[in-house]
Amino acid sequence: MITEVRLGFKAVLISGSLFAMLISLPGTAQTTQQPFGSKPGPSSPAVKIVTRMVTLEVVAEDSKGHHIQGLKADDFKLFEQTPAQSNERREQKIATFQEVSVPDLASQAGEGKPIDNGAYSNSVALGKNPVPPTILLIDGKNTPINVQLQIHPQIERILDALPRNVPIAVFLLGSHVVMLQNLTTDRSLLQAALDKAYSASSYGYGGSLAGLISGTGTGGIAGAMASMDAQVAGADADIRVHWTTDALVGIANFVAGYPGRKNLLWISTSFPIGVNRFSFYDAGSREYLPKIQKLAAALNEAKVTVYPINPAGVHVRNLYTYATMQAMADATGGKVYEGGNDLSVNIGKAVDDSSHFYEIAYYPDSKDWNGEYRRIVLEPKDKDWQLDYRQGYFANAERSPAAADVRAALKQAACLGSLDSSAVLFSADSLPPDTTDGVKFNLNIDASTLTLSPTSGGSEVNLQLAVCTFDKKGIPGQFMSIPLDRKLNAAELQRVTANGLEDIAAIPGPKPASLRMAVMDVPSGKLGSITIKTDILAAETPQPPKTQGVTRKDAPDNLK
Repeated sequence: MITEVRLGFKAVLISGSLFAMLISLPGTAQTTQQPFGSKPGPSSPAVKIVTRMVTLEVVAEDSKGHHIQGLKADDFKLFEQTPAQSNERREQKIATFQEVSVPDLASQAGEGKPIDNGAYSNSVALGKNPVPPTILLIDGKNTPINVQLQIHPQIERILDALPRNVPIAVFLLGSHVVMLQNLTTDRSLLQAALDKAYSASSYGYGGSLAGLISGTGTGGIAGAMASMDAQVAGADADIRVHWTTDALVGIANFVAGYPGRKNLLWISTSFPIGVNRFSFYDAGSREYLPKIQKLAAALNEAKVTVYPINPAGVHVRNLYTYATMQAMADATGGKVYEGGNDLSVNIGKAVDDSSHFYEIAYYPDSKDWNGEYRRIVLEPKDKDWQLDYRQGYFANAERSPAAADVRAALKQAACLGSLDSSAVLFSADSLPPDTTDGVKFNLNIDASTLTLSPTSGGSEVNLQLAVCTFDKKGIPGQFMSIPLDRKLNAAELQRVTANGLEDIAAIPGPKPASLRMAVMDVPSGKLGSITIKTDILAAETPQPPKTQGVTRKDAPDNLK
């Protein structure tokens, strides 16, 4: 059981109204941002303002499969087709157009500031020649155990086909998602991670978070399936949908801070979510729709392109699975691949697509946000060009996020998720604690990853910070959360833009073995999180608190 307690903070917290959050679906309207590669002027802070803008990442190739460079906005015509199944379409005006390549990413990638002892950060530093990362997700949750040995050789060929300069991370999906190898170009480490996925001695999937974190239980992809069979034998669709979507959201948040178009190679022979080209649905329940909305929003905001891969081949294809694979690819601008001799060649080409693409954004002319699916049609000047991009979005009306939804998302990120997130960038520097058994940190949140809402006197930021503590076995204990609402005048906004938004978090004792901090930008739903092992923090002499801790009137909420 996770017990909710209070946090103490230095800053004065100003209660501000929540403004509308855009719920993104495939290609949906999202928060705007500076066009890729643009440089904000001295009076133009690099902050984000909520608008109804649709963004696309477009890969353009000629008839021979080569990237086309040097295109301009007038080389395309953009249309919305509503209803999606009709022939009625309206031309849209392209608002921003940007060509993006690896050198562009290199110009924006920082080296990262040095991290001292007691300092933690989820900032991304890619070096001088960054290449967008690729995620290799081995799906033990939705791959029948009788075909797992058949797909192992295919996965080996996929790894061999990936370009050597591409950072790759390997994840295994069982009862939870676990990272077997962080982003690396070292092939020996990646091979070891693949071996671990099929080894009985790999990370635990005993069916509980404690087993996953501590490394106990039956492991590997077989262990993942055995765990599933034992827990959800029979009608397991609901659990499969929830676990799968939560895992994919976690992966999207993990890579969100990396610039460019990321690739998710989702290796599975079946998918638990029933979909068709124009809607997400399941024959047994409509309750999956919010989960799919959250998933698509996270993937699109993080610029993650999904490539569903059925390595077992077309001989095990069923229409349900293939329709789902195709819809997931359409939703993010990816492609479906199935087993065959040319699978590795196709995968290598797919990953290469992220080295050069175009960012196109527009403001839809229709103001009727009635939830309908709007298909996006992008016509090139030359009919022989091949374009890959997300195929549409659901025009959902704006709504304010419910407090319960915000709290649930924070608990998932801080206590239940196994991955840190980089959509909101921040650092936490250890400070002398207020008590002998407590811990204390100075927080600095990167303003360029936040949403600013204009007010009569300046701007407003709406954040929530949460902390979850863990014991030595990795079992979550206390969950703490508090709002970080701020109203900023023009001078404060300039200072926050230049130096970050700062606050101090005092976490009461007893001192945990580890903790995870999570910061949510409430309007956009984006998250950042950092995992900290407190046993390596330098011993500090307790200092008396300079301010009274914040007291909340709401009762503690327990998560079982």
